[in-house]
Amino acid sequence: MELLKEMKSFGFPIAGTTSKVHCQLFEDNNGALETAKVHKFRPRTEHISAKMHHFRDYVTRKEVSIHPIRTNEQPADFLTKPLNDELLIKHRLTVMGW
Repeated sequence: MELLKEMKSFGFPIAGTTSKVHCQLFEDNNGALETAKVHKFRPRTEHISAKMHHFRDYVTRKEVSIHPIRTNEQPADFLTKPLNDELLIKHRLTVMGW
């Protein structure tokens, strides 16, 4: 999202950087949704690193929006956990754009 700004800062001849990109993230974990949206610390979240704070800034500035999705509809699951054949094929086809 910051690629054009960074290239301009390094002297690349870029005419304008006014275009906006809005990312939509889909999360099936309610705890992750709440942690990203609500800036409240709990005993189990005190270890959150700078990456999370950087991500929260994007959410606060509304450059990134987070949306809930049902667990069986989450296409990223085929990369992170074992799935049955039906879900594996479904998510693989979704990611491939078929």
